[in-house]
This record gives sequence, structure tokens and C-alpha cells, in this order.
Amino acid sequence: IQPEYSREITYWFENQFNRSLEMIENSYSQYRISEALMTTYKLFWDDFCSCYLEVIKPKFGDPIDQKTYNYTINFLSKLMQILHPFMPFITEEIWRKTSKNEKDIIVSEWPKNIKYDNEVIEKFSIANEVVKSIRKFRKEKEIPNKSALKLIIKSNNEESIKFDETIIKLCNIESIKYNREKPMNSFGFMVSTTEYFIPFEDNVNTEKEKIKLNKELEYQKGFLKIIQSKLSNKNFIEKAPENLIKNEEKKLEDTKLKIESIIDKINEIN
Repeated sequence: IQPEYSREITYWFENQFNRSLEMIENSYSQYRISEALMTTYKLFWDDFCSCYLEVIKPKFGDPIDQKTYNYTINFLSKLMQILHPFMPFITEEIWRKTSKNEKDIIVSEWPKNIKYDNEVIEKFSIANEVVKSIRKFRKEKEIPNKSALKLIIKSNNEESIKFDETIIKLCNIESIKYNREKPMNSFGFMVSTTEYFIPFEDNVNTEKEKIKLNKELEYQKGFLKIIQSKLSNKNFIEKAPENLIKNEEKKLEDTKLKIESIIDKINEIN
């Protein structure tokens, strides 16, 4: 039986491959060889190796399901075909060991460009940012990967982001819940227009977190005073270029927002 996370990521990579193939063919048609190479590289390294293979990897000691295995071999064969113009010898060798086709790769038929679903690609991009944010949270809070976390998504509807199981697999998430209200005692982050929260539980040292937040708060308050002092200096306002003044004004607003955010987090912990 194919796990749900494998089904999700397989469907995504199939669409991602077809979109990248379209981009590669467009680059070739305009004689932009370096552009075609870069798209091919990103498809193979970033999408196939870093994302797809990481998700389908079964638990230690468990075999991979046959359906996912077949998809993976098919993807690898297609990747060898589009890599072949840049790496002819090694791709030919891998093709012979993995492909069921008796023809050499050099005389094989180029992969067909199939219509792809842009929405799925965009949804995975959001899910990937969620994964990065959760991993950053683990690192900052020194939470080991073996400790399961809970994820709450603030949403007015209970529509899944379509890659829930992928997030659960990559981040060791115990459960994903959809909530209309912002939960208390939690770490929050935003991806696109959606808010995500990880509740503070036994795996987070709240006292250590408060010390860290208060230290950051003092730093930001000090930085705010420096900016306010600069903007209240008539000499600076009269002589500084307009773009520099606007830059300082933006720093002022950003710093105020950071201070508000830090205070909210301290209040949540308290």
C-alpha cells in the first residue's frame, strides 16, 4: 500500500517535472543552453534529490512500497534523458542499470511534455516553507527531531493545504489541527497569508525562552532609540538624501512591529 505522503509527493513531482520540462524546451528553442542546464540542475538536485527522495524514504528497516518504487524508477529514467546532453556517459550507465528500455538513452524518445497542475506546485511551495519554519523552530528552541510536535493552522475553513502528510513525515508532527482562533501559549509564524502555531509544551523551556525574548526586546528597544534619534536630528534630515531618510523611516516601522511581536510572544508565555 502506498503511504499518503508518497502519493502526495509523487503527484507533486510529476507536475513539477512537466513544468520544468516545458521551461527546458523553451530555453533550448531560444538557444539558451546555460538556462536549460540550470533548470535541469534544479529539477534534479533541489526537487528530486532534496525533496522527493527525502519524503518517500521509508522508516529504517522498512521496504519501499512497489507503486512508489515504480514511479521513482520512471522519474529517474526521465531525468537521465534530460541530463544526457550535459552528462552523456554517466547518464547512459545509470539508464542501462535502471531502465527497462532496451534502447540506448541517446536514441530513446525525449520525454513528452504533459499538461501540469500549477495549483499543486504552488501548494507544495507553501508546504515546503512550512517545513523550513518548523525546522528553524526546532533548531532555535533546541528541540530534538525525535520529539513530536503539534501544528495548529489558523483558518476560517478546514481545507487541507494538500501536503499535510508530507509535513507530518518531514517534521515529526504528532497532529495537524485547523483552528479559527489564535491558540494561546504557542510559537507562531506566517507563510503566505496563513498563520501557523506550535504549542509550547514540555519540549520547550519557557523560562529560557522568556530570557531570550526579553534580551531581544531590550536590543530592539535600543535600536529603536538610535533610529528615532537619527530621524529627530535636523542636520540629518536636511542633508541626507531622500532615499536614505525613507530607508530609516522603514527601519523605524519595522522595528516597532518587531517589538510588538516580541511583547505578544512574552505575554503568551506568561
